[in-house]
Amino acid sequence: MKTTKILFSLFIAILLVQTACNSARDTNLPGISGKSGEIIVVTDNHRWQDTLGRTIRSVLQEELLYLPQAEPMFSLIHLTPAQFGPVFQSHRNIIFLKLQPDSLQPRITVRRNVWASPQLVMDMIGPSDTSLCRYILESRKQITERFNQTEKQRLISNARKYQDFDIVNTLKKKYQLSLYIPRGYSLDVDSANFAWISLESPTTTQGILIYISPYQNPNAFTLENMIRRRDRFLRRYVPGPLPGSRMATETILPPRLTEFEDKGNYFARLEGLWKLEGRGSMGGPFVSLSTVDEKRSRVVTAEGFVFAPGEEKRELLRQVEAIIYTLQIVE
Repeated sequence: MKTTKILFSLFIAILLVQTACNSARDTNLPGISGKSGEIIVVTDNHRWQDTLGRTIRSVLQEELLYLPQAEPMFSLIHLTPAQFGPVFQSHRNIIFLKLQPDSLQPRITVRRNVWASPQLVMDMIGPSDTSLCRYILESRKQITERFNQTEKQRLISNARKYQDFDIVNTLKKKYQLSLYIPRGYSLDVDSANFAWISLESPTTTQGILIYISPYQNPNAFTLENMIRRRDRFLRRYVPGPLPGSRMATETILPPRLTEFEDKGNYFARLEGLWKLEGRGSMGGPFVSLSTVDEKRSRVVTAEGFVFAPGEEKRELLRQVEAIIYTLQIVE
């Protein structure tokens, strides 16, 4: 599988025009409503049921690849303009599909914190349904990344606000790295080069794994070597519920490796599915970030995984992904 190289930025939307908001005004707004990953789409019934509605659904409800069961990228709620009253104005994510025959060309504009904070409102405007559909399809990557990044930043802000400082300080002192670990997680394994932090509910497990190894050469970040390194740590530190069982990487659907830079630092993102080797049957999604600590000549990986049999996993994975995206090396 080819490695995809991209330049990471939180301000992605080249084709989108963002309207700045007054920060003093934002502090007086109510908090957002709605569930993470949920978007209200405001347009009339005819357009929702016709080509324009099908187009926006194809973009925002594309099936996510690395989940065990089919789940869409986002959950959509359709409202007509008449239905979009004050009770819905505080929703976290809102899209308005608008027809303006006198427009010279289709456009997408982004507004922040219009009725609530931290809110994202996107206006998709075109002279005709056909031209707007075409523009939405051309801009699909920018659209989905904007909503994904916004949800991620909300989760990061919450993790920062509600940190478990006992765990956070342990990671800084022992591993020389920083992660925003929210309260409710427990530090279950704390060895010299591996840590396992988990949040348990009666039906789900969300885990954060940290593993560290010497950095020898750039080949450490090939897909094959990253999988091999991951499985080596899992085999040693993450046993399954039955004797002889252990967590491993599922390779029937090969993981996807993406390389990017953030603030001049190299990162490798690995996403895929995990399985249980040996005895028993378990599995779920995972995503990891790896980087080089040049000062200490080591590779540092923060990974999030989910085990939630019979449950939807998209938002559980989004939560652990946001945590690992707070990874920083402590100088």
